[in-house]
Amino acid sequence: MIAETFFYVSGAIFFSLSILILAFTIFYSVSFFRSVFALKAKIEKVAEEVASKTAAFSFGLASITSLLEKMTHPKKKKQEKGEDKKK
Repeated sequence: MIAETFFYVSGAIFFSLSILILAFTIFYSVSFFRSVFALKAKIEKVAEEVASKTAAFSFGLASITSLLEKMTHPKKKKQEKGEDKKK
């Protein structure tokens, strides 16, 4: 009789502790994954900003390069025309 009572009490304590540990584990894992997903969203936002700024910089650099080429080409064309007239 005492052995059965001890068995049931120890079983109840064991299952209570296991449920309590499981509840804490679930709670902290959910909060951990929430913070991970929030960090992931922030990283994606920063990556989009960097990509757009890089594209804008690349476009600006291409524009400047194109403008510089256009500025240098008339001189070359004038030199070529001058060479053609000399011949």
